[in-house]
Order: sequence, then C-alpha cells, then structure tokens
Amino acid sequence: MPLNILFLANAFPPTYMGGESIHLFFLVSSLKERGHNPIIVHPVPFSRKGIMVTSETTPLCTVYKIFFPGEVIIPTLNLIFGDLFDRIRTSHGNIHLVHCHSNKFSYSLEKINERSKIPIISTVHAVDCALRLDVALRKHELMPPSDLLLYRNEVTYTSKMCEHSNAVIAISRAMVSFISKYFCHDTNKIIYIPNGIPCKTIATLNDPNKLRIPKTLYPNKDQITLIFAGRIEQSKGIRPLARAIKTLLANYQGFRFFFIGNGTEEHWLKTFLADSPRVAFINWIPFEQLLHYYHIADIVVLPSFVEAFGLVALEAMACNCAVLASNADGLDELIEHRIDGLKVPLLVDKYGDRALSDHELYMALETLLTDSSLRESLSRAAKHKAEQFDIEYMVSRLETLYLNLAFGGIS
Repeated sequence: MPLNILFLANAFPPTYMGGESIHLFFLVSSLKERGHNPIIVHPVPFSRKGIMVTSETTPLCTVYKIFFPGEVIIPTLNLIFGDLFDRIRTSHGNIHLVHCHSNKFSYSLEKINERSKIPIISTVHAVDCALRLDVALRKHELMPPSDLLLYRNEVTYTSKMCEHSNAVIAISRAMVSFISKYFCHDTNKIIYIPNGIPCKTIATLNDPNKLRIPKTLYPNKDQITLIFAGRIEQSKGIRPLARAIKTLLANYQGFRFFFIGNGTEEHWLKTFLADSPRVAFINWIPFEQLLHYYHIADIVVLPSFVEAFGLVALEAMACNCAVLASNADGLDELIEHRIDGLKVPLLVDKYGDRALSDHELYMALETLLTDSSLRESLSRAAKHKAEQFDIEYMVSRLETLYLNLAFGGIS
C-alpha cells in the first residue's frame, strides 16, 4: 500500500558533498520508485527572505522550506512547524508516518504526539557532541561556555527526539550502543538498519570524458592519487593526517593528495601544508562531482576519531578505491583489515578521549603508496563489500518497518 511519509530533515536536496542529506535523497528516491509519497520539511538558515515558509512539488516529492534570517532558532522552528503540520495534513490527506532525520525537530515530534497518533521513526546520524561532552566531564575539563551549551543542547535535542519516537534507527552496531548510552534508555525502540548507497549508479559515473575535474588537478597517469573528503575538523583526524602526509611528501614522489571539503581546521591545514605543491585544497562540491574524484582516486583516507557509519568509505569502496581508515565505530564494522581496506587503530585513554598515532598513519599510507598489488586487491574486495550495502537492502528493511508501524505491527 502506498504511504504518505513526512520526512523532517536538515537539508534537501543535497547541495554539496554527501553525508546525511545524500543518504536521505537516496532513500526518498527509492521510496518514490516503490510507489510511496515522500514529503520533506527542512529549515533554511541564513536566508535573506526572513522567516517564511515555501513549498515546491517536484516529480520526486513535495518540499516545504522554513526560512530563517540567521541560525535556526529551535523554539521558533517548532512553533512554525505546528501550523505547517496542519497545513500538510490538509494538503496531502492522511500522513501514515513521520521519519525524523534532524534533532532540530525534537520538540516538533512532541507536537505531533499531542495532535495525532501518527507513528514516528527517528534516525540518529551523529554522536560526536555526546562523546565530546562525556570525555570533558570525565576529565573535569573546562570548556568554553558556548561549546558546553552547544553539546548539552545537542544531547538534549537528540534524547527528546528519541523519547517521542516509536522506533529509533541505529545506522551501525556501534550506534546501537551509543544511542542506548546517551539518548534512548528504552532499548526495545532501537533498530539496527545500516546505511546504503545506489552502488550501480555510483559505479557507472566513471566516464573519463564526463569527469568534471579541472585539468590542472587531473593527475598524470604515473601519479597515485590520494583523497580526503569531508569536514576539515579535528574530529576527522585532520592534524595527524596532515603530519603524516608532510612526512610522506618528504620521502616519496609520484603522488598527489586532494583535501576536499571545508571546516574549522581549514586555515591550520592550509598553513601547515602551504609549501606542498602536490597537495590541492578543494571546497565543498556537489555529490556527483565528488564521485568523479573518487573515480580518479587510488586511495581514500578517513582517519576519523568518531564515525557513526562511514558513508565516504562506502562510496569510495563502490568506486574501486583502496580505503585507509581508522577503526572508529562504523568504520570498524565496514572495513575488514587487509581484506577490503586498511585500518589504523585509535588510541583511547582512560577517559575515552580518542587520538591517532602520526607514525601508524604514516606507515599505513606508505604501505598503500608502495604496494600496488595490495592496493589492487583491496580495491577489488572493497567494491564487492560495497555491493552488500546497496540502497535497496536498506530501503526494503525500512519499508517493512514503515508498514508495520503504520498499520499496527509495532506499538
């Protein structure tokens, strides 16, 4: 039976790179192909339009945007959503289910519970703030008041989101543990459904004539290409990676490294590697263009301290890349060491604080750079592993959950 499914999100459609927004795009696209009717609501911060709501109907879905002149103000968002929710129900008829992908709507879920018996699912995509707050409290570490408030609010919002949900999706087995520890003590609600990607679509975007990459950045045939893609932040292991790359540059020729993304560590990174002509820095780019970079890459590096799942790793694996990653959380589950990738173990102190050894990371990079047979073996196995996480497996499990919730299978 076709379902009207209301998705609450941070952004839609994805405007750059990937992550949570591209995950939702893949999910919505597959559900539409299966005959369901997705409806999206998301906030738009820093708009010149002031506070207002717009709607647009596309062949894929109807999208409602809530514009804010500055940061998204949670109480205002939830106040506006109350009226918008009634409008959506009037326009689209019966809403069978709400699937929340953003903790910004945590108090909106409370309103839905008050006004209807519509079942709610939430997916928790991140745990960074909860981990950081936990470590700081264990260490009795003084934090800037703004950071402390941010982390506490993030934990509160996610906990509230889980509280008002009938089911909570954990995208990795590690996230099952994190969600039960930090956000949702009712473990019966937590359901493990790993992320997925459209492997066939991603794998076919490899026509050299269609690669949208500046010629100045396109590597020579003799060059090995390494890529980091994501937020340029400390939690992504940027500093140990930069130090390892600097040592690698001093010892080896014949490779180039692309940092793709932006973030708080961007200035430090560009300063630290300023004298490295074989390192290129690329701002946020559309997801399809990112796939082009994956297809010219030999090695993709993800030295994250925290990683709920590891979509970048999975995308790179689908594009025949050899992946070098930390063993953080979802990455540890996704990658089998020396079978379909290489893993560098995190260093975890007694407080739970995480770090990476510059030397261990350098040695792993050196291994992949100098051992072409290993690179080829890992990349072949990686593509096979990625196929096990095809989007259709994820959507089939979610669709079953949707139908059970919508028609009384789960209370």
